[in-house]
Amino acid sequence: MSGLNTQRVSVPGGELRFLRTGQGPTVVLLHTLRTQLEYFIPLMRALDQDFEIVAPDLPGHGRSSAPEVEYTARYFTDCRRAVSRSSGSHTRAPRW
Repeated sequence: MSGLNTQRVSVPGGELRFLRTGQGPTVVLLHTLRTQLEYFIPLMRALDQDFEIVAPDLPGHGRSSAPEVEYTARYFTDCRRAVSRSSGSHTRAPRW
């Protein structure tokens, strides 16, 4: 298994922490509200032989900041895009 690489990216109102590991096609793991990315570590370790895994702490969760912004679907989508751009991943997400 590759090491878990902790990174941060700026988003409107703060910054997000994310973990990145592995090589291959990118899989972005998004946790539910009121949880954090640590729940994904066993899955990341299981998948990183075949995939690049990127898992962010969503705004206001885990070790990401809690910006004083309106938490809309668009804001979360923009944050996910910022993580993908920062990690160099080429992923697509649904448009809201």
